[in-house]
Amino acid sequence: MSKHKTNLLLVVMASIAVLTAGLWTDTNRSPWMPLRTAVTVDDTALDGTTASYTFAFSDKPSTAKEIETQWNGIDVYFYGTDAASETCNYKIYVWKANGPACLWCSGVFSLGAAVTGGTTTYYADTITVTNVHGNAGVKDGSGNDRIAVLRLGDMRGYRYIFCEIDIPASTQVASASAEMTGY
Repeated sequence: MSKHKTNLLLVVMASIAVLTAGLWTDTNRSPWMPLRTAVTVDDTALDGTTASYTFAFSDKPSTAKEIETQWNGIDVYFYGTDAASETCNYKIYVWKANGPACLWCSGVFSLGAAVTGGTTTYYADTITVTNVHGNAGVKDGSGNDRIAVLRLGDMRGYRYIFCEIDIPASTQVASASAEMTGY
């Protein structure tokens, strides 16, 4: 093979490698969208046995959201009304197409002093994560009055997500909301 053909082949191979690498490293840039909005009373818990609240795909709550197929993970932030330092319990469930509900994680979020648009709606600045079934962690969630984000990773293959809300009796938020975005 001539030197010219060898160099041309190397250029073509390098170009293909660069283009292929771009396919694997491009991050989906989805907008924030509602996961739950203004929940004021406790959700009836999925318990696995009560009619309409089993883990069966057919009992998936109507407020469950479909996950984009290209998402490998989801970021969630919480906010609520009433006052700073109030808390709320959450559970994140996911479903594969026609599969049972899997508890991804659960925990508590606490509202900080940062408000959404100058109102009495406060962003959560602290999020705890317990009962981790999947990959879950918190970004900037140490009670610093910034916006804490729950990061759910390695979710490829799951098709639906649901955030179950349980407002505790004391130090409770008046309403709880969650927004999500995929990556």
